[in-house]
Amino acid sequence: NVIFDTDLVTRLSCFATGWGGFGRNPVHPNLCNLVNPMVRIVAVAAATLRPHITSLVLRQEIALLVTPLAGLAQLALFHLTLRTLGVWRVTRLLLALLYAASFSLLIFASVPDHFALGGLSVMLSLFAAARTLMTRKAHSWLWVVAGFLALGITITNALAFFLLLIGSYLSVFEVRATLRHAAAICLVA
Repeated sequence: NVIFDTDLVTRLSCFATGWGGFGRNPVHPNLCNLVNPMVRIVAVAAATLRPHITSLVLRQEIALLVTPLAGLAQLALFHLTLRTLGVWRVTRLLLALLYAASFSLLIFASVPDHFALGGLSVMLSLFAAARTLMTRKAHSWLWVVAGFLALGITITNALAFFLLLIGSYLSVFEVRATLRHAAAICLVA
């Protein structure tokens, strides 16, 4: 519990084995459930390349890649969001480089904890908002995925998700339709 009040051993256990105490609680309701199955699938595939390593060790090694890959996905979604908003290519590249060098991405994408995954869920919500604003369409499936991740990884990201959802829908639809769509998305997510 030295870096940002994280428990690296518990999170790595959560990612690698599906257990870990704080991966299924009111704050992080589905963290282990979202990450561990993917780690296990990759481990099965990687076992063919490294048959001399036990399944547990292989899953622990793969679990170390979860947050750096989430950080990379955040950066890609940030770039895609800027592209969706019509930001000029050079400006987009410079902003993406600035984001890649940010404290948030450099530190939190290297600490095996929920921070990078939570950031990814917020970035997905920002991307969904940009798509909704630019295309003037609901993109309900994208909002359901964003809401599912936001609520499952860190419950506090639900507020960011909800505000982005309501804000982008209000700019496209009337209030009644916005509330109806938002309620349906939140119930499905």
